[in-house]
Amino acid sequence: MLFLLLTATFLVLDAVGVRQISGDGKAIDWQWLALAAFVVFAVQVYWALLKQQNEINNFKNTRAPLEVYFDPEDPAMLWPDQHWYRIGVRNKSRFVQAQDTIAVLEKMTPYELLFKALPSKLGVKDGGVRCTINPGGYALFDVFSRVPETERTLALWIEATIDRSFRLDPDIEYEFQIVVSAANHEEPKPTIVIVKHPLGQDPEFSIRS
Repeated sequence: MLFLLLTATFLVLDAVGVRQISGDGKAIDWQWLALAAFVVFAVQVYWALLKQQNEINNFKNTRAPLEVYFDPEDPAMLWPDQHWYRIGVRNKSRFVQAQDTIAVLEKMTPYELLFKALPSKLGVKDGGVRCTINPGGYALFDVFSRVPETERTLALWIEATIDRSFRLDPDIEYEFQIVVSAANHEEPKPTIVIVKHPLGQDPEFSIRS
């Protein structure tokens, strides 16, 4: 506001043809005053922007960005003999742990499947439904596996204890919406997992990017 007031004053002085400002018997070219005022203003803006950027960087340094992935070549994520399927959650931060990380199966489309059980947390491979992921590290979450001694029945690895088993129509492509979050994670976004189970074949499992 002060800078705008000084600018308006200098513009008026220029419009009326005043080139110097006198005081205490001395004459000062007002254009030098304008330059000095501009420099002071520029320094103030620079420090304000620098402070804002530092606040943003400090905030980012406390956040742990997470990435959901699936690698069919990783035997820990795909166990064909047991039809065991998992997703991986990678902590992309180089410095910050992803604390209290969870993966929630929000819904399945068509939604009439297991509607009483969802949303529900997926189980962590090593047990429980929560974990801490170190910087640059990852954790595996169980999604589903085949029910023993059945041909096409699958079971979700979720925290809910009801409606965990289901059969997929071999002609339909299903969508599992999974949301991964952590106590210090950026705003969580849903990940869509595509599941198909053609007749006479293993379930097909992929992530839609």
